Amino acid sequence: MKRRYVAGVLAMLLPVFTMYAQKDTSITTGTWKYTGEYPAGKGVLQSAKDGIIFGKFVNCKAEGYGIQYLPGGSRYQGNFENGQHSGNGRFYHVSGKIVLGDFKEGHAEGRDTLIAENGTVFIGMVRHGQPTKSGTRYPSASSAGVTVPAFREVKLNKEQKKFLNELKKNWSASSDTDRPARFQGGDVKKFYDEWMHDRLSWSKNMKGNEALVEYSFVVNEDGTISDVRIISSNRKEFSDAVIKVLEKAPAWEPAVKNGTFVPQTIKHQIHFIQNW
Repeated sequence: MKRRYVAGVLAMLLPVFTMYAQKDTSITTGTWKYTGEYPAGKGVLQSAKDGIIFGKFVNCKAEGYGIQYLPGGSRYQGNFENGQHSGNGRFYHVSGKIVLGDFKEGHAEGRDTLIAENGTVFIGMVRHGQPTKSGTRYPSASSAGVTVPAFREVKLNKEQKKFLNELKKNWSASSDTDRPARFQGGDVKKFYDEWMHDRLSWSKNMKGNEALVEYSFVVNEDGTISDVRIISSNRKEFSDAVIKVLEKAPAWEPAVKNGTFVPQTIKHQIHFIQNW
């Protein structure tokens, strides 16, 4: 009887312990701060990389529905998976472009509606944020039968407003300064040496092969990478390795022209020599 009684008490207390573990918590590191329910539940994440995200989290990573204010001024509302835009969502570029529909690993991927800055609309399949041939273009939202949705604003407190303003200052150049897109303050060589190189992999049966691959990608107004292309290559296996890595590339600092963020195409060449 005593064992049953103890077991019954523990069963009743278990939900209490679970609730206690998930109460409001504040976790701060050198680059981000999380406030909310932990390890899972509603919260707010502030970071130099992601800006501010409001929504549901698991172990301080956005998981489920959320609203995000990005460092460069763009905004997103929709589903997250492992901290990235995945599932149904809406992306509002700082330039005025709007993406509605399916996202995967941080990019528009699947069936989407793209509303350009000039008001033209594309409805169809999108890959890596770029429209494919499987879709239809319209001169306006009304001709496409599309209602442009408003972003669901979050009421920011003083600390959050200050945080975003500081990010914008650090993210952008001064209004009279033009500069190219940058990766952590450097150019495409820094990007390749410090991020891309160690992530390239290919089959061991390619031993002794050599290849020269020239590729390009676009750094968008919000810093995301899209439109990855192989300009020239003498070995498809190496080209595939480059594309696979670039599809998961982190955000850059976007190019600035006349004080405004603009997209920029980056080109680079890799000389592969497979000795092992």
